[in-house]
Amino acid sequence: MKKRLHLSSFQIVLSVLILLAVFLAGAQNRPDRLYPALEQRLQKLAPGEKLAVIVELDTQAKPLAVVSRMRGATRRAKARAVVEALRSMADQHQGPLREHLQKQRTAGAAERIIPFWVFNGFAVTATEPLIRSLASRPEVREIRLDVQIPVPSLSAARNAGPSPVTEWNLEQVRAPEVWALNPAYNGSGTVIGSFDTGVDLTHPDLHSRYRGNHQISWFDPYNEHAVPYDFHGHGTHTTGIAVGGDSAGSSIGVAPGATWIAAKGWNDAGVGDASTFHQIFEWFLAPGGDPDNAPDVVNNSWAFEEAGCLTEFLPDIEAWRAAGIFPAFASGNDGPDPGSVRSPGAYPEAFAVGATDSSDAVSDFSSQGPSPCDGSIKPDIAAPGEAVLSAVPWGYEILSGTSMATPHVAGAVAVLRSIAAGLTVEQLESALTSGASDIEDPGSDHASGAGRLDLFVSAQVALHGPGFPVVKIAATDNTATEAGPTSGTITITRAGDTDSDLEVKYSIGGTATSGSDYDPIPETMIIPAGSETSTVLITTIDDLLAEVDETVTLTIGPDSAYIVSAKDTASVTIKSDELLSDLIITAFSAPATAAAGQTISLTDTTKNQGKGAADPSLTHFYLSTDNNPESSDVLLGIREVPALSAGASHPGSLTVTIPAGTAAGTWYVIAKADGQGTVVESSETNNKSARSFIVGPDLDITAFSAPAVAGAGQAIVVTDTTKNAGAAAAGPSQTRFYLSANSAFEASDALIGSRSVPELAAGASSSSSTTVTIPQGTTVGTWYVIANADGEGVVAEAVETNNTYARTIKIGPDLDITALSAPAAAAAGQTIVVTDTTKNQGGGEAGPSVTQVFLSANGSVDPSDIRLGSRSVPALAAGTSSAGSMSITIPEGTAAGTWNLIVKADGEGTVSETSESNNTSSRSLLVGPDLDITALSAPTAAAAGQTIVVTDTTKNAGAGAAGPSLTQFYFSGNGAIDASDIPIGSRSVTALGAGESNSGSTSLTIPEGTAPKTWYIIAKADGEGVLAETSETNNTFTRTIYIGPDLAITALSAPATATAGQTISVGDTTKNKGAAGAEPTLTEFYISANSILDASDVLIGSRSVPTLAAGESSSGTTAVPVPLGTAAGTWYIIAKADAGGAVAETWETNNTYSRSIKIN
Repeated sequence: MKKRLHLSSFQIVLSVLILLAVFLAGAQNRPDRLYPALEQRLQKLAPGEKLAVIVELDTQAKPLAVVSRMRGATRRAKARAVVEALRSMADQHQGPLREHLQKQRTAGAAERIIPFWVFNGFAVTATEPLIRSLASRPEVREIRLDVQIPVPSLSAARNAGPSPVTEWNLEQVRAPEVWALNPAYNGSGTVIGSFDTGVDLTHPDLHSRYRGNHQISWFDPYNEHAVPYDFHGHGTHTTGIAVGGDSAGSSIGVAPGATWIAAKGWNDAGVGDASTFHQIFEWFLAPGGDPDNAPDVVNNSWAFEEAGCLTEFLPDIEAWRAAGIFPAFASGNDGPDPGSVRSPGAYPEAFAVGATDSSDAVSDFSSQGPSPCDGSIKPDIAAPGEAVLSAVPWGYEILSGTSMATPHVAGAVAVLRSIAAGLTVEQLESALTSGASDIEDPGSDHASGAGRLDLFVSAQVALHGPGFPVVKIAATDNTATEAGPTSGTITITRAGDTDSDLEVKYSIGGTATSGSDYDPIPETMIIPAGSETSTVLITTIDDLLAEVDETVTLTIGPDSAYIVSAKDTASVTIKSDELLSDLIITAFSAPATAAAGQTISLTDTTKNQGKGAADPSLTHFYLSTDNNPESSDVLLGIREVPALSAGASHPGSLTVTIPAGTAAGTWYVIAKADGQGTVVESSETNNKSARSFIVGPDLDITAFSAPAVAGAGQAIVVTDTTKNAGAAAAGPSQTRFYLSANSAFEASDALIGSRSVPELAAGASSSSSTTVTIPQGTTVGTWYVIANADGEGVVAEAVETNNTYARTIKIGPDLDITALSAPAAAAAGQTIVVTDTTKNQGGGEAGPSVTQVFLSANGSVDPSDIRLGSRSVPALAAGTSSAGSMSITIPEGTAAGTWNLIVKADGEGTVSETSESNNTSSRSLLVGPDLDITALSAPTAAAAGQTIVVTDTTKNAGAGAAGPSLTQFYFSGNGAIDASDIPIGSRSVTALGAGESNSGSTSLTIPEGTAPKTWYIIAKADGEGVLAETSETNNTFTRTIYIGPDLAITALSAPATATAGQTISVGDTTKNKGAAGAEPTLTEFYISANSILDASDVLIGSRSVPTLAAGESSSGTTAVPVPLGTAAGTWYIIAKADAGGAVAETWETNNTYSRSIKIN
């Protein structure tokens, strides 16, 4: 034992020495040590603020180089060497920087210092000066942000339970076929690592598969849970796909014999960062500190959110690979755009997995290659990832995503290592990709990589050993033309060892004939040494036969020299160069009904829709129980169809006889072109057309009437029409009538009457009325009277499901308020009279009842309503009414406002009615006073600072008395009271009884400085809001008032005619129509082609207008010239007051006046 320990230690030391001797690199002085994104964040940091970063040292170990020198060593030995080399590198080079960071933590400049050995570096949260000083240290290679990794989403989830036996996804990757080879080929003896949101240890499909010993099997870097736990559900689902059992009766895991360990990538709040992920990568290399505890494979159903090659975890994955840990990564859910694969799956060192659905199509969301890192094929492989059922903490869910696809590969790796434990990561990748099943074009592609995972074929590779050939076949040119020049090509590809020739054997099949449709081909082929492929050429032979497209199919059979892929068949289609016909039925008519033994006429049009001519043919007609021709169908007749050129049609009719004894029911007549199949057609599946028809009589109720209401024990009259809608005579029958609780006829319905129906010929009807009696004791409510033709079922009919007709009938009384009158307003404490009519609208008698009156705030009777009174209503026969009045008192203290008086028939609910929801009628009632301004007068114009008198009438339009109030007046710019309005006065209003008014005049002063324009005087009753009123929205009245001067031309005279160049006299009167004085202005005169002043008009003169007081005018005469060159015709002289716009006016649009003038 000591000797073995000594040898192991020697190997580790030797590896470390090789590592230190070969792979130490000296520091270089680089100016780009701070990542650009980090530099941007640093520039925005506040003084003293800290930022989480990752510091990578210049000297790094090369773990892949360590194991490259250990040929023949076991995987565990290599893993120990890798971990020792990485730890040694960190121990030798981190000391000075670790000491420096500890001092900075003491000084308050640093916190959360995490040293790593998975790569030589640290994580630290530090201030901006400290980060910059670290970047200047010679041993530092680069510093980058400690970025966050998004928690995976639960995509397209729904609750589910396991389905029988095995889930579809396991069947598709052929896992059960591998288990069947040997019970141990199920992952036994292997460990699968879950790098996810955690795992629910209590789930019955996972609990027994946990490796146990939390110290080496569970890592929660956030120290939130001491045992495996999943806050989210994603990690439980992915782990279930990899290793889950069948506790609920359905197998959900690819490797149910494996055990699992797990690390929790995100805290319970869903936050995870790169530094924590490095800790997890490191833990998986040596769980509990020992590399012997490492898993065989780690499932990583996560990715960076950002696109591109983000190499943060590249050294971690290189370390995994060197230690023999298979790195299965999701490609991402950002497809289907090219280059959408996400890191780390984009790394060449990671094994990326895309997603497929149950039909083997690549899922739209599955990210695709090429890799943004090196342009290589990505994903590496695809697996089921759409609608996959697996475990979650709350049971089972069906989820979608490449997250679901990846654990299929993780489980597959465990299965392969249970077959051959010594397989390296590279050999596992080769076994997976060489065994994959092509689902897109032949060969690898950027949608599915090498293809969809086929664990059965990959297991064959593992059983035979690395390099054993795997043979695939595909039609690389899948179409050949009969006349050439295109030939078909089938390519056979091998994966694995290519050192020697490989003979591949196959069988030849298909619809084409060797020697007449294509040149004979051998049944074996050689893939020569050094080559991965060889091809079989399908060379066609042209002939003159009219024939459809044909196929040549090659199928590779099993052989001891190679493994055959699941897709062992490839076909080439030989496209015919002959123009073929295509016969179809384009039109087909048949009677809708017929009788057994009856002769009917069928009409069809047979058309050749093909490109070639059709030889003469026969169109067959069959009698069938469905619309598909079968050998059991009865041939009714045949008609001849002549030869038809391309596009030609041939219509025709045929008389056929429905066989005697044909049972009544629905049948089909089928017309089939080329019924004997003698014509070669481009399509043989479109030759038929079918029509349904009814054989035999068919009794139906086509009309039915019954009263809408009735009472229990009452006799009513119902009227029906029974018709024979079939094609054969119907013997005598009986139409029966039933009382039913619903509209569907059932055995429990009560028979209440019947009538005899005589024999009815096809299409004949029988109408009659029948007296039936509603059974005594029938409960009050809505019932149905159902008429049922052939109620005894003595007539065999074509259709037995259309014999009934139902009418609704209400049994019992139905009290309602049909009339209601009440005052529109009242005061609290006032007595008013309410009059109603209570009517029994039902069909049965209503016993004595009480009609009640309620005061309600909302219009519907509820417990908060106040009962004001009631009146007795005597028993009412069906259709009778009772009218009456009630004196009721509005309660004292009833708040002012809009209330409702509700009158309810059968208020005590003593009468059972057909409808209990129609017993009420309501009227609105205004309770209390209601002040309103019913009249308001004010001047139409005024000046700023002027005192005016307004007169208003304030009225109490309500029914209750109103106390004293204040009517207020506001000066407003918009006619509606708002915060910008100016109070300009008020007057007191005395108490007003119901209907009383109070009128008064009030002097108001227009505010100084008020701008000239249109303003409003608003009067508001109860301006202080001291009174509670029935309506608070009708208290105002508005009048318009113009403030300021308003200049206008009130008169204009000019000659009727003039000549160009002539001077004429125009007279005008300019008046100030406003209420304020106007400063001196200028009245200008223009000559215009129309009566509207615009920019094209010509100024021909002006006159000065003096200051004008309110209402004053200025008249004058002005000599103005008609411009030379003015064209003869009708023109206009326009005068404009205040032409210079010197005076601010209440109205600026009434300043012009025009006169027409004829220019000769």
